[in-house]
Amino acid sequence: MLQKINSYLFIAIVLSLTACKKDKLDVDISNIKTDIEIVRFDKILFNQEVSEAMQQIELFTGTDAYFVTLFSNNIIRIGLPEHPEYKNYLQQFLNDSINNDVADTVFNRFDELDALEKELENAFAHYQYYYPNQQTPNVYTFVSRFNQPIIITDGILGIGLDQYLGSNCKFYEYLGIPAYKRKNMFDKKIVPDVMMAIAMNNFPEPFNNNLLDQMIYHGKLLYFTEAMCRNSAETTIIGFTNSQLEWCKTNEQPIWSYLIENKSLYSRERMVIQRFIGPAPYTNVFGQDSPGRAATWIGWQIVRSYMNENPSITLQQLMKEDNFQKILNFSGYHPN
Repeated sequence: MLQKINSYLFIAIVLSLTACKKDKLDVDISNIKTDIEIVRFDKILFNQEVSEAMQQIELFTGTDAYFVTLFSNNIIRIGLPEHPEYKNYLQQFLNDSINNDVADTVFNRFDELDALEKELENAFAHYQYYYPNQQTPNVYTFVSRFNQPIIITDGILGIGLDQYLGSNCKFYEYLGIPAYKRKNMFDKKIVPDVMMAIAMNNFPEPFNNNLLDQMIYHGKLLYFTEAMCRNSAETTIIGFTNSQLEWCKTNEQPIWSYLIENKSLYSRERMVIQRFIGPAPYTNVFGQDSPGRAATWIGWQIVRSYMNENPSITLQQLMKEDNFQKILNFSGYHPN
């Protein structure tokens, strides 16, 4: 009899531990429908005669017309469509041989976008799970000669496909884009970049803060992106290689100890903050095997710990919380 009781107790403990390990971000979105049909504005402009493209965009109304205004004025910067010289400027842009070469490369790499549509639908279903009042935006792809990867505004999502052609793309090398940035210019980064842009747009960075504040703020953005992009790898979300992520996991405790012992956490010096969270091939004080932005990864772990330690805290509450010291204090974060 005692053996049976012990067996039942063991099973109960295992089930309890299994339940505790359930990922808080694995939510049920089966009843949330998000239909996304990407408008290939890049093909409208570059996959037909210039005169036909210009005639077609003249017929645009509503959101389509508004996107043309954004694209023209804010992305390729040729001015507003109502400007007297607009047609000439647009024609010059479309006739440019480099722009056409880039567009051909985009069409070869992104012949169809069915997979991207599904990934976006999944991400926006998660977004609407947490924020039910948010509408799915109209989505447009474009070629801008590498001016801007993502635009988010007023129900519009624009994706610059020329920014996601792969790390070996010849154009990136011609432009002198460093290798540590090129490695994140590939197709699987599109959806995490979209959701990160939404987070940054909705939850702007506080001013006049210290390194700890910056670490946790960026950790919140990464946690938000992780919540939306359940099919994306951790490396893709933060933009690390596998070896860089493993370096962080192996050295988590030494990184944290260094920041504390060198009194860096509460520094407001711009150079100190930039050293630990700014884009770079590696974090100088940690050596060349480390990734740049290593302290940002620590901020992500603090936020994860905070959310795990406080199961009643919702994602919405997390994103509104700007008391970064409070997040650390209640995170129970103690790397081994």
